[in-house]
Amino acid sequence: DGLVVGGVLVGCSAARMLAREGVDVVLIESGVLNGAASGANAGSIHLQIPYTDYCALGEGWASGFAPALSMMLDSVALWQSLGRSIGEACAVTLKGGLLVAETPEQMARLERKAALERAHGVEVEVIGRNALRDLAPYVSDTMIGAAWCAGEGKGNPLHAGPAIAAAARAAGARVMEGVRLHGLSRSGVWQAQTSAGPIRAGCVVNAAGAAAGDVAAMVGRDVEVSAVPI
Repeated sequence: DGLVVGGVLVGCSAARMLAREGVDVVLIESGVLNGAASGANAGSIHLQIPYTDYCALGEGWASGFAPALSMMLDSVALWQSLGRSIGEACAVTLKGGLLVAETPEQMARLERKAALERAHGVEVEVIGRNALRDLAPYVSDTMIGAAWCAGEGKGNPLHAGPAIAAAARAAGARVMEGVRLHGLSRSGVWQAQTSAGPIRAGCVVNAAGAAAGDVAAMVGRDVEVSAVPI
Protein backbone atom coordinates (compact mmCIF):
# COMPACT_ATOMS: atom_id res chain seq x y z
CA ASP A 1 0.00 0.00 0.00
CA GLY A 2 2.81 2.41 0.84
CA LEU A 3 6.44 2.93 -0.14
CA VAL A 4 8.74 5.04 2.05
CA VAL A 5 11.97 6.30 0.44
CA GLY A 6 14.64 7.01 3.06
CA GLY A 7 15.59 5.17 6.23
CA VAL A 8 16.42 7.73 8.87
CA LEU A 9 14.14 9.34 11.48
CA VAL A 10 11.43 10.75 9.21
CA GLY A 11 11.25 7.68 7.01
CA CYS A 12 11.35 5.15 9.84
CA SER A 13 8.78 7.15 11.81
CA ALA A 14 6.47 7.33 8.79
CA ALA A 15 6.82 3.60 8.16
CA ARG A 16 6.08 2.86 11.80
CA MET A 17 2.96 5.03 11.89
CA LEU A 18 1.65 3.64 8.59
CA ALA A 19 2.23 0.06 9.71
CA ARG A 20 0.45 0.76 13.00
CA GLU A 21 -2.56 1.88 10.98
CA GLY A 22 -2.61 -1.42 9.11
CA VAL A 23 -0.93 -0.18 5.94
CA ASP A 24 1.22 -2.70 4.09
CA VAL A 25 4.39 -0.61 3.89
CA VAL A 26 7.87 -1.10 2.49
CA LEU A 27 10.78 1.21 3.34
CA ILE A 28 13.84 1.38 1.10
CA GLU A 29 17.15 2.94 2.12
CA SER A 30 19.97 3.38 -0.37
CA GLY A 31 22.67 2.95 2.28
CA VAL A 32 22.31 1.78 5.85
CA LEU A 33 19.56 2.74 8.26
CA ASN A 34 20.35 5.91 10.23
CA GLY A 35 23.50 6.43 8.18
CA ALA A 36 22.95 10.03 7.06
CA ALA A 37 20.71 13.09 7.58
CA SER A 38 19.17 12.98 11.06
CA GLY A 39 21.29 9.95 11.93
CA ALA A 40 24.50 11.90 11.44
CA ASN A 41 23.84 15.29 13.02
CA ALA A 42 24.02 16.86 16.47
CA GLY A 43 20.55 15.79 17.54
CA SER A 44 19.38 19.24 18.57
CA ILE A 45 15.70 19.69 19.44
CA HIS A 46 14.82 23.27 18.53
CA LEU A 47 11.94 25.57 19.41
CA GLN A 48 13.32 29.01 18.55
CA ILE A 49 13.03 30.54 15.09
CA PRO A 50 16.33 29.92 13.25
CA TYR A 51 18.43 33.01 13.95
CA THR A 52 20.59 32.95 10.81
CA ASP A 53 17.50 32.87 8.58
CA TYR A 54 15.84 35.53 10.72
CA CYS A 55 18.79 37.87 10.13
CA ALA A 56 19.16 37.07 6.44
CA LEU A 57 15.50 36.95 5.40
CA GLY A 58 13.91 39.45 7.75
CA GLU A 59 10.93 39.76 10.03
CA GLY A 60 8.42 39.18 7.22
CA TRP A 61 9.93 35.76 6.66
CA ALA A 62 9.90 35.10 10.42
CA SER A 63 6.19 35.93 10.62
CA GLY A 64 5.55 33.38 7.90
CA PHE A 65 7.67 30.79 9.70
CA ALA A 66 6.14 31.39 13.13
CA PRO A 67 3.00 29.22 12.68
CA ALA A 68 5.34 26.21 12.36
CA LEU A 69 6.29 26.71 16.02
CA SER A 70 3.10 24.93 17.08
CA MET A 71 4.31 21.84 15.21
CA MET A 72 7.70 22.17 16.87
CA LEU A 73 6.01 22.26 20.28
CA ASP A 74 4.08 19.11 19.36
CA SER A 75 7.36 17.56 18.22
CA VAL A 76 9.01 18.15 21.59
CA ALA A 77 6.05 16.50 23.33
CA LEU A 78 6.33 13.57 20.92
CA TRP A 79 10.05 13.19 21.62
CA GLN A 80 9.35 13.19 25.37
CA SER A 81 6.81 10.37 25.02
CA LEU A 82 8.58 8.39 22.32
CA GLY A 83 10.64 6.24 24.66
CA ARG A 84 7.48 5.04 26.39
CA SER A 85 5.64 4.35 23.14
CA ILE A 86 8.42 2.32 21.52
CA GLY A 87 9.74 0.79 24.73
CA GLU A 88 13.29 2.00 24.23
CA ALA A 89 15.08 5.14 25.40
CA CYS A 90 16.11 7.73 22.80
CA ALA A 91 18.39 9.69 25.16
CA VAL A 92 16.20 12.80 25.01
CA THR A 93 17.07 15.57 27.46
CA LEU A 94 15.52 19.04 27.60
CA LYS A 95 18.01 21.27 29.41
CA GLY A 96 17.23 24.44 27.47
CA GLY A 97 18.83 26.41 24.67
CA LEU A 98 20.68 29.74 24.62
CA LEU A 99 21.03 32.20 21.76
CA VAL A 100 23.65 34.72 22.86
CA ALA A 101 24.13 38.37 21.87
CA GLU A 102 27.31 40.41 21.78
CA THR A 103 25.96 43.86 20.82
CA PRO A 104 22.94 46.04 21.74
CA GLU A 105 21.71 45.62 18.16
CA GLN A 106 21.75 41.84 18.55
CA MET A 107 19.92 42.12 21.86
CA ALA A 108 17.23 44.25 20.24
CA ARG A 109 16.87 41.64 17.50
CA LEU A 110 16.52 38.88 20.09
CA GLU A 111 13.80 40.91 21.86
CA ARG A 112 11.78 41.21 18.66
CA LYS A 113 12.23 37.56 17.76
CA ALA A 114 11.35 36.38 21.28
CA ALA A 115 8.15 38.46 21.26
CA LEU A 116 7.09 36.72 18.04
CA GLU A 117 7.92 33.30 19.49
CA ARG A 118 5.98 33.99 22.69
CA ALA A 119 2.99 35.08 20.60
CA HIS A 120 2.97 31.57 19.12
CA GLY A 121 3.20 29.71 22.42
CA VAL A 122 6.96 29.23 22.84
CA GLU A 123 8.37 30.31 26.19
CA VAL A 124 11.46 32.41 25.44
CA GLU A 125 13.02 34.79 27.97
CA VAL A 126 15.54 37.48 27.06
CA ILE A 127 18.09 37.75 29.87
CA GLY A 128 20.90 40.20 30.61
CA ARG A 129 24.58 39.72 31.28
CA ASN A 130 24.29 38.80 34.99
CA ALA A 131 21.54 36.25 34.46
CA LEU A 132 23.51 34.76 31.58
CA ARG A 133 26.59 34.39 33.82
CA ASP A 134 24.50 32.67 36.50
CA LEU A 135 22.94 30.31 33.97
CA ALA A 136 26.01 29.58 31.83
CA PRO A 137 29.28 30.78 33.38
CA TYR A 138 31.25 29.16 30.58
CA VAL A 139 29.93 31.66 27.98
CA SER A 140 32.38 34.35 26.84
CA ASP A 141 32.48 37.56 28.88
CA THR A 142 31.95 39.50 25.65
CA MET A 143 28.32 38.35 25.54
CA ILE A 144 25.89 40.89 27.01
CA GLY A 145 22.76 38.75 27.10
CA ALA A 146 20.81 35.94 25.50
CA ALA A 147 17.47 34.45 24.59
CA TRP A 148 16.79 31.47 26.87
CA CYS A 149 14.33 28.76 25.81
CA ALA A 150 13.94 26.18 28.56
CA GLY A 151 12.02 23.76 26.33
CA GLU A 152 14.88 23.04 23.94
CA GLY A 153 17.25 20.11 24.22
CA LYS A 154 18.83 17.16 22.47
CA GLY A 155 18.19 13.60 21.48
CA ASN A 156 20.88 11.09 20.62
CA PRO A 157 20.52 10.05 16.95
CA LEU A 158 22.60 6.94 17.59
CA HIS A 159 19.93 5.76 20.04
CA ALA A 160 16.80 7.18 18.42
CA GLY A 161 17.35 6.05 14.83
CA PRO A 162 17.83 2.32 15.49
CA ALA A 163 15.06 2.34 18.11
CA ILE A 164 12.50 3.83 15.71
CA ALA A 165 13.61 1.52 12.89
CA ALA A 166 13.15 -1.48 15.19
CA ALA A 167 9.71 -0.17 16.18
CA ALA A 168 8.77 0.16 12.50
CA ARG A 169 9.75 -3.45 11.88
CA ALA A 170 7.88 -4.59 14.99
CA ALA A 171 4.77 -2.82 13.70
CA GLY A 172 4.97 -4.79 10.47
CA ALA A 173 6.93 -2.55 8.09
CA ARG A 174 9.28 -4.28 5.68
CA VAL A 175 12.64 -2.50 5.73
CA MET A 176 15.18 -2.92 2.92
CA GLU A 177 18.71 -1.52 3.17
CA GLY A 178 21.09 -0.98 0.26
CA VAL A 179 18.22 -0.48 -2.20
CA ARG A 180 18.47 2.50 -4.57
CA LEU A 181 15.54 4.21 -6.23
CA HIS A 182 16.23 4.64 -9.96
CA GLY A 183 12.88 5.90 -11.22
CA LEU A 184 9.37 6.79 -10.09
CA SER A 185 6.20 7.20 -12.14
CA ARG A 186 2.46 6.92 -11.69
CA SER A 187 -0.10 5.12 -13.80
CA GLY A 188 -3.03 4.29 -11.54
CA VAL A 189 -0.55 3.29 -8.82
CA TRP A 190 3.02 4.37 -8.22
CA GLN A 191 5.68 2.41 -10.07
CA ALA A 192 9.11 2.51 -8.44
CA GLN A 193 12.15 1.15 -10.25
CA THR A 194 14.73 0.08 -7.68
CA SER A 195 17.97 -1.83 -7.54
CA ALA A 196 15.98 -4.66 -5.92
CA GLY A 197 13.39 -4.73 -8.70
CA PRO A 198 10.09 -2.92 -9.34
CA ILE A 199 7.78 -1.96 -6.48
CA ARG A 200 4.13 -0.97 -6.96
CA ALA A 201 2.53 1.16 -4.24
CA GLY A 202 -0.62 3.14 -3.60
CA CYS A 203 1.29 6.02 -2.02
CA VAL A 204 4.90 7.16 -1.72
CA VAL A 205 6.52 9.03 1.17
CA ASN A 206 9.56 11.03 0.08
CA ALA A 207 11.83 11.00 3.15
CA ALA A 208 15.11 10.96 1.27
CA GLY A 209 16.80 13.79 3.18
CA ALA A 210 19.23 15.76 1.03
CA ALA A 211 18.22 13.58 -1.94
CA ALA A 212 14.52 14.46 -1.55
CA GLY A 213 14.82 16.92 -4.42
CA ASP A 214 16.16 14.17 -6.68
CA VAL A 215 13.21 11.93 -5.80
CA ALA A 216 10.76 14.77 -6.43
CA ALA A 217 12.37 15.47 -9.81
CA MET A 218 11.51 11.91 -10.90
CA VAL A 219 7.84 12.96 -10.94
CA GLY A 220 8.42 16.43 -12.36
CA ARG A 221 8.38 18.36 -9.07
CA ASP A 222 10.95 21.03 -8.32
CA VAL A 223 11.80 20.93 -4.60
CA GLU A 224 14.81 22.94 -3.47
CA VAL A 225 16.76 20.87 -0.97
CA SER A 226 20.37 21.31 0.05
CA ALA A 227 22.59 19.42 2.48
CA VAL A 228 24.04 21.50 5.32
CA PRO A 229 26.46 19.72 7.67
CA ILE A 230 26.16 20.69 11.34
